Amino acid sequence: MKETKNRKAINGNVIESKAQKPSEGTLFDDVLRTIQERYPRLLVPLINEIFHTDYPKDTPVTRLAEGYQKIVSKVVADSCSVIGSHVYHLECQSTRDGAMMLRMVEYDFWIGLSGARKENGEYVLRFPRSCIIYLRGEGNKLSKESMKIEFQDGAFVKFRVPTVHVKEYGLDEIFEKGLLIYLPYYVMRYEKSLEQIEKDEERKHAMKKEYERIMECLSLELADDPVLLQDMIRLMRRVWDYVLRRNDELKKEVGRVMGGRVLDLPSDKLREEFARGVNEGISQGLSQGLSQGEDLTLISLVQRKIKKGKNLKEIAEDLDMDEGELQFFYDQICVMGVDCEPREILKKNH
Repeated sequence: MKETKNRKAINGNVIESKAQKPSEGTLFDDVLRTIQERYPRLLVPLINEIFHTDYPKDTPVTRLAEGYQKIVSKVVADSCSVIGSHVYHLECQSTRDGAMMLRMVEYDFWIGLSGARKENGEYVLRFPRSCIIYLRGEGNKLSKESMKIEFQDGAFVKFRVPTVHVKEYGLDEIFEKGLLIYLPYYVMRYEKSLEQIEKDEERKHAMKKEYERIMECLSLELADDPVLLQDMIRLMRRVWDYVLRRNDELKKEVGRVMGGRVLDLPSDKLREEFARGVNEGISQGLSQGLSQGEDLTLISLVQRKIKKGKNLKEIAEDLDMDEGELQFFYDQICVMGVDCEPREILKKNH
């Protein structure tokens, strides 16, 4: 066996020693881990989607215990979350990588080993529920990748890991399923066509309108949590600025929809001050600025649900609102049509 630095050649196949993760994509990992650390509740809809569970959206999500880091590296530990008795290990991957499954089996082995316990006098090692989140490339929305593991007694076990392709999710599905964790990466679906979009006013306008819609839907979804709303916008801007780093004109023009360039998330001190009302003026200004966008988004949501054949009572239950709050818009949509421009419907309310 011939060794080179950080690599080993086995039967002519070159693999990374210790399955080291490539440094490319650190930004994308950081965005996911920021959400895992600060807003773990956003993981619940994602875990329900990938693992076909039905956790309520307010299910407590905790971090992997610090004791695990004695065996598992902090980087791997930070990508793990715990719900009940289950450990969930989520890995963000920008593109397909031939060594990804090697890294996953190594990470999951060490995570399982760090939590191994004796049961009836015998150690039991349980692998976490792991998943690969692909940010680029096309494929089935939900799929699986696998590799065979042969044990010393000749027994084979198939190691399977669920995969998800973020690019395959449209905005309607993202917001209907609460998959807000996908939004920072939404811009990556435009990567291969940025040059063409920058030269085409019609496509540029369409991209701008799509991000206006994202902001409207996000402002409605997070209307009761302005701090999370602002942090999500900042995370979206981080990925946006990176993906469009060579397309300055497009970055500035369409990026205005998300506000100015912000690199750092609010500090814990500012977060506490915000919660205490120190920044009440900022909060009030934000609410006023988003009010019209929230109404437009609400109209769009009601239109889509009417198209699905739902009545006022069912729509109110879906949106967790009183029927009276929706009555005007519901009636106007019925009169003006489900395909009417939301702004025209909104004008009737002023």
